[in-house]
Amino acid sequence: MPTILSHALLSKAFYITAQGSKRAQENLMHQLSLLKVAPKDILKLKSPIGLIPSARETRILVISVLADILAKSKNLVS
Repeated sequence: MPTILSHALLSKAFYITAQGSKRAQENLMHQLSLLKVAPKDILKLKSPIGLIPSARETRILVISVLADILAKSKNLVS
């Protein structure tokens, strides 16, 4: 997964995220730095995902993420 994310972080994508615990996120950021991803690019990684960070139920998580994407995309257009 870090390899895929490293490519996404270098793209023009405006919403890049990976689900996981704080420990998993820290490990992911470490792996990305080992792949020579610049710290400014690693900061593009959104964590936690969605507007409701503690969402566990699938439907709530999906709505939370979609609402966050819509909010971010609106800022791109405005």
